[in-house]
Amino acid sequence: MHEFFVPKDNVKGKIAIIEKNDFHHLINVLRAKKGDKFFIVIDRGEKYISKLIEIKNGVAKLYLEEKVNLSFEPKINIYLAQAIPKGKKFEEVLKAGAEIGVKGFYPLITERTIVKLDKNKIERFKKIVKEEAQVSKRDLIPKVYDPINFEEFLIKERNFDKKIIFWELEEEKSLEDIEFKEGENILIVVGNEGGFSLKEIDKAKENGFISLSLGKRILRTEIAPIVILSIILYKIGEFKNENKDLYKNLWL
Repeated sequence: MHEFFVPKDNVKGKIAIIEKNDFHHLINVLRAKKGDKFFIVIDRGEKYISKLIEIKNGVAKLYLEEKVNLSFEPKINIYLAQAIPKGKKFEEVLKAGAEIGVKGFYPLITERTIVKLDKNKIERFKKIVKEEAQVSKRDLIPKVYDPINFEEFLIKERNFDKKIIFWELEEEKSLEDIEFKEGENILIVVGNEGGFSLKEIDKAKENGFISLSLGKRILRTEIAPIVILSIILYKIGEFKNENKDLYKNLWL
């Protein structure tokens, strides 16, 4: 069952309205017709099983039939900060991270960052995470924050239970040494192709970050976050399908 995020202003009573790009995807890509069912998520909150009841003049109306009382979000809140890599690598990270369960993305400007992002690029990033969140049945659209200087970021972001930075020269600690608990807010920081400088690592440690290794092999900047996220979610038991009973009564 496909999913769409709908702004609160587009919900009138039991009717949700889909328009613009989402309408195009619903009608021209998915070839939806009256009677088809979809998940509708209102803003960053309530999720409903909904039925398409009207298609007219570029607007689709869906009736909110039943509220879904199960969370599709991870039991741990993970935020990913990454030094902006070259090309479209960050888009790959956004796609995978939004599907896996990242709650927010911080593009970082570090000593070895070459790429500069403009507003159009950030808007594209937001569109990507929305699309991927819909595909993976998320309860919310992950946030994409504005690019921020690394040192400013270290000082600003303090409200996390654990702050972890991954460094290829770390020799003492790895993810295996860290325990995670349900409900924790976790911030993970990953470098780009050039990695972090020793100065940046020292500055991160001064601001309460734990430096961890990902093992003896060096991973690509677009692969490392996927490995890290997968390990954390596995450690907290996130790969159990607790929603299987819900899907028994739905076409997928």
